[in-house]
Amino acid sequence: MIQSMAKKGKIKIGRTKSRWKARTIVVLVEDEDGTIMDAKVLNGITVFARPKTLAVVIGCTYPFNRQTMNGLSNGIQEALNVAFQTE
Repeated sequence: MIQSMAKKGKIKIGRTKSRWKARTIVVLVEDEDGTIMDAKVLNGITVFARPKTLAVVIGCTYPFNRQTMNGLSNGIQEALNVAFQTE
């Protein structure tokens, strides 16, 4: 999944820091302008979590507006913030 996404642009990965709850991992692809080209989210506590497209953020740029962020779960919000904190 990540190899095919890497061909589209720059990859950013973020995850929640929860140790005992279900983790959320977000994989984003940015173009040169900082626009999100593709976004996948994995939720769960097992290795059987399947990636789902996160269509809400595709076509947006970071920082996201409040309306976009309020429509997402707390885990996804945390993972998105972690993805953009590191370079």
